[in-house]
Amino acid sequence: MNKWWEAETNLITWGFFNGDVDHDKRQLEFYKRIGAKVADRGFSYPHYNDTVSIGTEKADFFHKHGIHVNSFTSVKDWKLNDVPQMIKSACLHIDDGADGVHFDIFNCSENDNPEIIAAIGEMTKSIKNYAMSEYGREVCFTGNLWMITDRVSLGIAYYTDVIWAESFGYGEGEIIRAFRLGRSVGGYDKPVWYHWQPNDDEKRRVDKLKNLVKSLFASCLFESALFLCNPAYPCFDTEGEDRSQEFFGKWGVWSFAYINDGWRKGLYQYSDFLRKNGEFYQNYIPKAPLLIAFTPNDLNLANDCMDILLAKNIQYEPVVYGENPFGPFSRHPFDGGFTHALYIGKTPENNYFPEKDSYAVASLEDMNRLIPELSLREKDFLRMENSSCVWGRVMKKNDITLLHLLHVGYNDDIDNMDTTDGFDVSLVVSSVKKVTLISPDSYGEINLPFHHKDNVVSFMIPGVQYYSLVVITK
Repeated sequence: MNKWWEAETNLITWGFFNGDVDHDKRQLEFYKRIGAKVADRGFSYPHYNDTVSIGTEKADFFHKHGIHVNSFTSVKDWKLNDVPQMIKSACLHIDDGADGVHFDIFNCSENDNPEIIAAIGEMTKSIKNYAMSEYGREVCFTGNLWMITDRVSLGIAYYTDVIWAESFGYGEGEIIRAFRLGRSVGGYDKPVWYHWQPNDDEKRRVDKLKNLVKSLFASCLFESALFLCNPAYPCFDTEGEDRSQEFFGKWGVWSFAYINDGWRKGLYQYSDFLRKNGEFYQNYIPKAPLLIAFTPNDLNLANDCMDILLAKNIQYEPVVYGENPFGPFSRHPFDGGFTHALYIGKTPENNYFPEKDSYAVASLEDMNRLIPELSLREKDFLRMENSSCVWGRVMKKNDITLLHLLHVGYNDDIDNMDTTDGFDVSLVVSSVKKVTLISPDSYGEINLPFHHKDNVVSFMIPGVQYYSLVVITK
């Protein structure tokens, strides 16, 4: 881990400075309280076709305060023949002092053109080579891949430096599945940054809700991803507006709405936890008995299948194989341990994946028929009794096993998650010295009584509000 964007636990986005002393002071205080030393999309340019130099003053301001800053430009509707201009625009950002470049709306309208994936790779190479040759520095190149629903978003995950996911609204399953898929495509050696956008750009969710941020942050921690902590969000002010009208330009005026005090408190609470426990969210490798393998052409069916597995709390790891963008197979970072595999669509001819207890899935009906058997197998790896509203995620590094626990089911109408009842857990672990429970929802740690026999450790979780982490030490 030697790149500056891989070492941080808290980051902010939309951290614009405008020269107003009070505004800029408020922004800097937020940065300091969060503990962020990276501002993603810290200063912006027009559409890449209209980019002109803005000078180094804005980048210098961030650098003076010890903050790396990524630039922002929209590349909406780009096509293959736009690549030279996009590279030229990014290089101009670097000339202006940007430590990284973010391409917004990076998914391409030509998502069925296989040459697009190669073009993304060429952009990455050209931009990074320019920064190194001209300025001797390593820049972070990224762009939003949304929720990974097409071949282009897979290519973005593969070639850029960060798995930069974004969604409107909120749904734990969709977000977690995208994180997991993106990390697997990146070989589990890239950070995931997640940016939430208000659903339908409703200012209400930023103004009124206070606990949504905890569910957002918790879903990120569940997959060792990082939540981009906004001091404010771009929203339409929709109060009193006629919502039957066309979306863009008619609901109101774009403005940055500051988060409310409750939202801010939740950010501080979780970012403090992440800073104190950052060691548990870097370089841990996920473990699961089930491999789910598919080609880019079968991505949509694979996503639907992964949503079902998540909802049933069945541990799985994805891997993409086959055609562009990954060559014969994507990187496989795991050291074995799979006892069974699902092949979505066509089974690969190469004997790369486990043959034992493997299944071909050609439809959701196939998937649903397999669930009872997969659920039984799951209990041989991770058993969580009476915890239907809590998902588990197992990761390991050296002599430490982590069990991430996420309470799912947040909704805006309630804007709260009551702590669950206690439940029993058992997990396959070869040896155990200590089992510790920590959570951003309650400060401190609890040493849990445990029983270890025949390579299975058992213990009781007293309850989960939004998110908890169990640290099992050998």
